[in-house]
Amino acid sequence: MTQPYRIEPDLDFVRDVIRSGGDTLKKCFQCATCSVVCPLSPADEPFPRKEMIQAQWGLKDKLVKDPDIWLCHNCNDCSTYCPRGAKPGDVLNALRKKAIEHYATPKAIARRVGDPKYLPQLIAVPAILIAVIIALTNLWWHGDGPTRVVHGETIVLDQAIRSWEMIPMWAVDVLFLLTALFSVTVFAKGLLKFWKDLEAQRTRKIGILPAAVDVVKQIATHSNFKECGTNQERYLGHMGVFYGFVALFITTSCIFAGVYFVNLVVHVPLTPWPLWNPVKLLGNLGAIALLAGLFLVIRNRLNQEGDDTASSYYDWFLLGIVATVGTTGLLAEWVRWLGIGFLYYILYYIHLVAVWSLFAYTPFSKLAHIVYRTTALVHNRACGRELLTKAPAVALTETQGGEST
Repeated sequence: MTQPYRIEPDLDFVRDVIRSGGDTLKKCFQCATCSVVCPLSPADEPFPRKEMIQAQWGLKDKLVKDPDIWLCHNCNDCSTYCPRGAKPGDVLNALRKKAIEHYATPKAIARRVGDPKYLPQLIAVPAILIAVIIALTNLWWHGDGPTRVVHGETIVLDQAIRSWEMIPMWAVDVLFLLTALFSVTVFAKGLLKFWKDLEAQRTRKIGILPAAVDVVKQIATHSNFKECGTNQERYLGHMGVFYGFVALFITTSCIFAGVYFVNLVVHVPLTPWPLWNPVKLLGNLGAIALLAGLFLVIRNRLNQEGDDTASSYYDWFLLGIVATVGTTGLLAEWVRWLGIGFLYYILYYIHLVAVWSLFAYTPFSKLAHIVYRTTALVHNRACGRELLTKAPAVALTETQGGEST
């Protein structure tokens, strides 16, 4: 027998979901078309119909802990075929925003990341912080930059423009390591709460490790994006952004190792590297892939805007940071080798501000879906709850075109 559940609507939550991009929520009349056409919704407790019901009733406690809002990959098949224009995809996007706020600490930062009126504050924090560090280190730091041993003699590398004259590398690394530690701590605390909530809802049937291996393969191939029936352009865009980030992470890790474990420990300087160095080439290719993927993502959003989906400020906040990181990084490198010092220092400063923002605000921004979605997918797989592997929307399209399916 079904257990009774006492409904305690949170009207403020309903209004917040509407303000966060789910303004079409009230149009839903529970026909369940969204769950039928979704290429990923499992037969066991399918989404997003139940989420639309719960959101209309303001059941915040159930929704922010609901793993199914993360199983959705926002392909918008549900919004395309919704007969009422309720746009379930946008509502789920708004619900994910509220879930991130729920698990993030401190919540004040999460609220500011999602509110455009706080954008000047969010930019000012790293801009002032990095400017102060530059000013302080230039007062007493007189390092000559990287050196190289030639015939037993240590010499200073001679380059037209040297970033360490603006801010020493160790200062940048200390700042970003502390920022990354802050982000990891926020994520760790949120994930512990999220995992506890997942465990309270369903019982695992297989081990975490085999489930995680399956999910990693799925993420590496972006197989779920291929299931989309109406918006498959997102596949290439997300692949470019994802592997661009992977390449840049590998490049950054190699440079960090070269500076602190090879240069200082082995005393064999490897950095700075020329443009044709494999690590440098990987970084440039990663930046190009990132920007190319970002271009496809933005173009797709603009093409979809006002049709079956709508982009919120929360979406553009993340896209703006990532675009700034990739663009200023490439431009600063090119300008540096062209010898345009003044422009290089400006671009490098903006780049540092953007990278710090990416590190610090990730646990509170839409980019946090990388962590929460992966966790939800792993737990879902461990519970033996399979996502569909076909696109029902394709069949529906053929029927609407006049052909019987």
